Amino acid sequence: MNHDDHWEKQLQQLPLGNGGFSVESMNKIKERIRLNRTTRLRSARIAVAAVSIVSVAAVAWAINRGMQPQQVATEPRVDETEAQLIVQYWDNQSFMNQIGQPYMIRHPNIDFKIVTSQSNDLASYRKWLEESNADVLQIPLAYIDDLAKDGAIIPLDDMLKRDRVDLDEMYQPMIELMREAGGGKLYALVDQFSTDLLFYNKTLFQRHRVPLPDEGDTWDDIFRLAGRFDGSTEDGKPVYGLSFGWRSDPYNAIMKVGRSEGLSLVDAKGLPQVDSDAWHKVWSQVTEGFGKGWINNEPGPAASNIGWTEESIMKADTFINNRAAMSLQSYNSSWNFISKAIEKGIFTGDWDALPVSSSTAPEVTRSFGGAIIYAINAKSPNKDQAMKLIEYIVSKEQSERDYVSGNFPLHANRATSVSIANDPADRVYAAKLDADTILEQLERNQLPGVLEMSAALNAKGTEAAQSIIAGRTTVEETLSQLQEEAVSAIQSSGRTDGLP
Repeated sequence: MNHDDHWEKQLQQLPLGNGGFSVESMNKIKERIRLNRTTRLRSARIAVAAVSIVSVAAVAWAINRGMQPQQVATEPRVDETEAQLIVQYWDNQSFMNQIGQPYMIRHPNIDFKIVTSQSNDLASYRKWLEESNADVLQIPLAYIDDLAKDGAIIPLDDMLKRDRVDLDEMYQPMIELMREAGGGKLYALVDQFSTDLLFYNKTLFQRHRVPLPDEGDTWDDIFRLAGRFDGSTEDGKPVYGLSFGWRSDPYNAIMKVGRSEGLSLVDAKGLPQVDSDAWHKVWSQVTEGFGKGWINNEPGPAASNIGWTEESIMKADTFINNRAAMSLQSYNSSWNFISKAIEKGIFTGDWDALPVSSSTAPEVTRSFGGAIIYAINAKSPNKDQAMKLIEYIVSKEQSERDYVSGNFPLHANRATSVSIANDPADRVYAAKLDADTILEQLERNQLPGVLEMSAALNAKGTEAAQSIIAGRTTVEETLSQLQEEAVSAIQSSGRTDGLP
């Protein structure tokens, strides 16, 4: 049996209405395959059938878990347009599995070529963009303003209006962030994004008679509550007031706290401010917590030859194991483990989550971890088809596919036809983002020499924090030394303006 025969057999075995398609639509797709048996597309088309079958199984899984999949009332239209789209993505396999294969069900004559950028600064990305000829771009947030001014990417508002895409359905802080980045115009759309949440174990708080954290709490409030757990134990094991995930890294914790406060390691001119009063306060609070033991200081699991396993991560996470009252973690990574720990009966406490407020702007959060952002190359000869693909990538349909398949990333276009018990995503989508500060932080990170400076500090930061915790140095001495390291790293990058 050849590959296309296998594809047709799989389609014939699918139930009526799978994915919203009637028998007539399925026949159209099968006929397209009969007419165009090219070797290049065979494997992709077989995978489309596999994705369709997996979707049926996933819906069954969703029903078993109490989710309610959306009923499709109308039959989607098959687009017969032929085109090749060059798409910037991490790799071909993940793109086809997650996006390309399901997209080809409705667009069977679209061919994809995946290109990858290894650029780590704007200048090298501009060069890559000229050479790649990519139609659909996956760009860093910090580049939107510059690429828009260059005329390298196009505004999307008119095409979105033409295609009747309802932006009001999307998470508005992401739309506002994109408009702010584009100087008022929408040059890009967000698919997935990440942010940190403060998860807290109500049961531990109540058992140790400590007041619960509340919306609007700042880091001063959180550290004060965490300190109330100093010396606490249960069953002979320490109970921490605060953790930062399954690995204990004081420098990473300092950076998370500082950035959520809107701090940057450089000023607006790109000059180091590592030893500023604001950073001094963060270093002092975090190292004090690690030193006194009310911040989780357990090192976490050692990596195996294949990295860390899910089992080792879940075993090491003190919050999941009911030994940390609070934990600041990325929603995208933590909720997957928390939900599994609940299912397995490992995490048994009553819990909740909330966004962390900045001390200077309590009504907003700055704990933005990044986003997957799509734009259209101004030189693309396939702008309409590129726009259709982006609209599909950021569609509610795609976000619901992720949820039904058991993945729980945050999408700008949130899944609404499925629900999961105790999902903390409501907390995320209710939060407001400080777009100005987030963009300012990102723009400063792109200034000359800052990348080299950050790498130098990352290499020395953990050891420096541990030296403070062990009492070998003071915060003042450490930050003074790191400031010198930062200046030296920028000078080594070739930049000398404004440096001492």
